[in-house]
Amino acid sequence: NDAAGLDPRPQPGSPALSNVLPQPAGLQAVNYRGAFGPNDSWADGWTALSSQGFLAAAPSAPPELTIVRVGSDIQVTFPTSTGVNYQLQSRTSLGSGAWADDGSAVAGTGSPLTLTRPLAGSGAQFFRVVTD
Repeated sequence: NDAAGLDPRPQPGSPALSNVLPQPAGLQAVNYRGAFGPNDSWADGWTALSSQGFLAAAPSAPPELTIVRVGSDIQVTFPTSTGVNYQLQSRTSLGSGAWADDGSAVAGTGSPLTLTRPLAGSGAQFFRVVTD
């Protein structure tokens, strides 16, 4: 339940994600300060904050993409979940510019999905998959 929206995880740019000191022997090394990492949802499902609906829902992890060149095309493969729609997007600069939909959204089936797209010129091309 994200009605209250309490989210203890550090957000991008948070000072909790910088100047992290080495952990003493016997403790797990992490790249953040505090009890929560950027993707931690360990308090969800068993704490009073969770059971009373105060914690924001943890985001699902983005799918891992495999991109392979096949002749003059590229194939983008990623895992899917049933009931989730996936939209491949691309752009030519990783640091700036708008992401553009590349083809139509496709429904997940619970199996990996491979999309084939022609290479766009000789420059760099970056891809991501977004879900709804």
